[in-house]
Amino acid sequence: GSLSALEVLSLCENSIEELPDSFGHLANLRTCSLVHNRLRTVPDGFGDLMSLEHLALSYNPIESLPPSFCRLRALRSLHIYHGALTAWPDGDDMPALQDLRLDFNRIVRLPETFGRLSRLQELRLGENLLCELPESFGDLSALRMLFLSSNQL
Repeated sequence: GSLSALEVLSLCENSIEELPDSFGHLANLRTCSLVHNRLRTVPDGFGDLMSLEHLALSYNPIESLPPSFCRLRALRSLHIYHGALTAWPDGDDMPALQDLRLDFNRIVRLPETFGRLSRLQELRLGENLLCELPESFGDLSALRMLFLSSNQL
């Protein structure tokens, strides 16, 4: 079976270390929670989850996101706090993203394309290692809540 009708998936607190690339074949998946696992990477196939609207990957030692991640065109909320991220992928194809929570990571810099997240309303980047913000940061015109505490700005 391919679980092709699956819309909601919660695999929290399961000690999962790796996801198969075929994870991206869950074509109708809208909400996915993988909080409190042992994931270090996200498979490239994640970028194929075209229906995904809400994704929670917090409390995983994820160090980086694949470039394909920016193809998640329906994604409205993404939570990856308390992780090990060092950067945000350089891409601008997440037009629906409104809520991005990346606090308590190790993010050093944001790409210039970050300012193209035009619908972003809430951004949490506290407790990271940011020294500066890209010039395009000022283009986040929909931003209503911004948390940048405990960085190196």
